[in-house]
Amino acid sequence: MKKPISIAAFLLFGLLLMQSIGLLAQDSVKVAPGLRQKVLIDNDKVKMMEVEFAPGDVTPMHHHPNYVTYVLSDGQLEITVKGKQPEVVNIKAGGYMYSPAENHMIKNVGTTTVKMLIMELKPAGAQKMSVPAKTGVKK
Repeated sequence: MKKPISIAAFLLFGLLLMQSIGLLAQDSVKVAPGLRQKVLIDNDKVKMMEVEFAPGDVTPMHHHPNYVTYVLSDGQLEITVKGKQPEVVNIKAGGYMYSPAENHMIKNVGTTTVKMLIMELKPAGAQKMSVPAKTGVKK
């Protein structure tokens, strides 16, 4: 009787492990195909995207490696980092921030379209770039 339970537990663990690995491998552009996104550059060092969140737009939970965000237009976003409570952030054009690798989802809870540039640092690029850990985004 213990053997079927052990097999079931092993299969469940394997399924959860595959799901978490899949989440880390998700391309942030591919997980939200309805979002207006344009890849501006994608090489071995960085991936830079222009992203627009219309009011009500939501991304599913996805992963970014270390990344820098530059805000092009004002707005209000609800950001939910995996394992944490959602946080509503008022962002202003010209604001910027560096974020370590994380899994998160974003919802535009404001009344304006938010435009941003997001630059993901790839391992080769992260080793050669120095990014200040300060932010221009006010919470």
